[in-house]
Amino acid sequence: MRRFRERDERPGPQVDGTTARLRSRASPMANPLEVFRFRSAARTIAQVLGVDPAPDCVVKNGRTTLTFRRLGGSRWTEEEQMAFALRAADAARRVFLDDERRQLRSAAAKAMEVAFEDASVVQGCAVSARWECTVPGQR
Repeated sequence: MRRFRERDERPGPQVDGTTARLRSRASPMANPLEVFRFRSAARTIAQVLGVDPAPDCVVKNGRTTLTFRRLGGSRWTEEEQMAFALRAADAARRVFLDDERRQLRSAAAKAMEVAFEDASVVQGCAVSARWECTVPGQR
């Protein structure tokens, strides 16, 4: 039986609090994958936009993804989807800049993905729809 002296020697994903660091077995020199979930920021974004439930707010390697579920957004017209995506990205940037956490402040200027996920039943079959847009970062 092999014993591990240091945490990073263990095979498989390494989890540390709210940060998940996954190291590639093929390339030990590769940068770790960092995933941060910010539920409190998501609640504030939802309040600013006036939506319920709050979106999932994930910052992964500096890229922010806001996923809105059960809004019906994947069935809206393209103009409505784009208008909401731009509003959501703007609201997220304002919330991130007011936050004291470094990860959020640094993610405010970068590109953001806004996604809608909806599920329904069509002729007895579960159907899921996803629409996503990448809003460019601010320079």
